[in-house]
This record gives sequence, C-alpha cells and structure tokens, in this order.
Amino acid sequence: MIDKDDCSCFRLLSREEKWILIKKELIYEGKAKWLFETDKPNILWVTYKNQATAGNGVKKEEILGKGKLNNQITSLIFDHLE
Repeated sequence: MIDKDDCSCFRLLSREEKWILIKKELIYEGKAKWLFETDKPNILWVTYKNQATAGNGVKKEEILGKGKLNNQITSLIFDHLE
C-alpha cells in the first residue's frame, strides 16, 4: 500500500483510495527528486531527496525530513489544484 508519510508523492483520486504501485525504471534525477515509471500508465513515482544545495551545487547538506516536507507541500498544492 502507498504510505503518504514517506518521501514519495502520489497523485491519488481521493485521500481514501489506496493503490499498489510497482516502481520501475528511473526516468529523471534532479537536485531535489527522482522520478520513476510505474506499472500504471500516466502515474509517476516521485521520491524526494533529503538534500539541500547552495552555490549552484557546490555545497551539499543532508537535512533529515526535507524529502517528507517536500512531499507534504506538493500534496497540498495538488489538492488545491483539484
């Protein structure tokens, strides 16, 4: 089952709905997240990193909980867009 408390963000049809997704191939890696294909068309698995960067990536720091916070913020934004 999807656990929305981890650092992965899922676009769900409703808060009550649970999906079982299979994470597949990594299709993008950026400074803040990884995007993976899933077994469901048009659904991506987004995993946020706990990393912060400064100076165009020159300085990097691991911040515990940053990925989870980014997931929560993204979920709020998508809820407002519905």
